Amino acid sequence: MRFGSDWMRKSRLIPLLATVTLAGCASGVTVAPVHRVAAYTGHEYDLAAAAGDFTTVVVGNPFGGDNAVFARRVTTLLNEQNALQRTNFTTQPGPAARKQFRLVLVFNSPRASEHSLCEDPQALRGGPAGVTPITVQAAFCNGAASMIDVYALAAGGEEAQFRALIGQVQLAVFPSRQGIGFAGIN
Repeated sequence: MRFGSDWMRKSRLIPLLATVTLAGCASGVTVAPVHRVAAYTGHEYDLAAAAGDFTTVVVGNPFGGDNAVFARRVTTLLNEQNALQRTNFTTQPGPAARKQFRLVLVFNSPRASEHSLCEDPQALRGGPAGVTPITVQAAFCNGAASMIDVYALAAGGEEAQFRALIGQVQLAVFPSRQGIGFAGIN
């Protein structure tokens, strides 16, 4: 094994990755990267965010009640926890939004292929309300293609766990906000 500068650089990432993983576990949230295309660099986020409004599709409602109210709750959490270029995650984007880019979040549903998440997200159905763990599959879409998608779950439905779930999903879908690029997500 060669212990050159490349190994040393990568070895410094191990504690950071462990911290991110443990932070998710401590909050009762588990996130697993499912798929990422090699061409996804993170610049796609910048391009999508630069328009101001970031198209967000929220499918399902694990708490029951009004779906529009729940979708606003999700986009509010995304906006509050966003550490990247400022944008407005919204289910009702204005005309300037780059609609080929969108974030799709499907709650409490069986896992879908990354292609079905982006091809026709309105055809997807969320799962039942009131069950735990709460699951979400999220994809950052460029047209009908998924750039990256992740699957996550929160052990319970308390507000702090739900907030952590949304934050950890956002961190995984837009990993450059970790300051380490795509390390560990291949």
